[in-house]
Amino acid sequence: DVDSVFLGNPFPFLEKSIKRRDMLVMYSPRQDQLGPINSGFIYFSPTKKSKILLRSYENVCLIKRQSDQQLWNHLLRHYMFQQIEYRILPRNMFFILWESATKYGYSTNVTLVLHSASDKKS
Repeated sequence: DVDSVFLGNPFPFLEKSIKRRDMLVMYSPRQDQLGPINSGFIYFSPTKKSKILLRSYENVCLIKRQSDQQLWNHLLRHYMFQQIEYRILPRNMFFILWESATKYGYSTNVTLVLHSASDKKS
């Protein structure tokens, strides 16, 4: 996502964490259709299931009338994708700058990826 900044090298952690999973995702602190996955940072393993998910996402994007984040969450909730193995990345390492950085655990010593997000769109 263009509003994400790498503050460190996340790839050693990602490569270790992706084992036996199809995707790693950022957490969205929402309880509605826009959560729990934030589409600001998604890391995929090239598994058969993730490839099918990506093709499905690509096809649905052509007709979408919702945000990409809502679309990701909708697809992952669909019964056809219940076998997708994903992990929500540690929030202090893959941080969404939502309201208060210190309130949610941002640390210059720990945070690898910083994603600036807002529910106020212009």
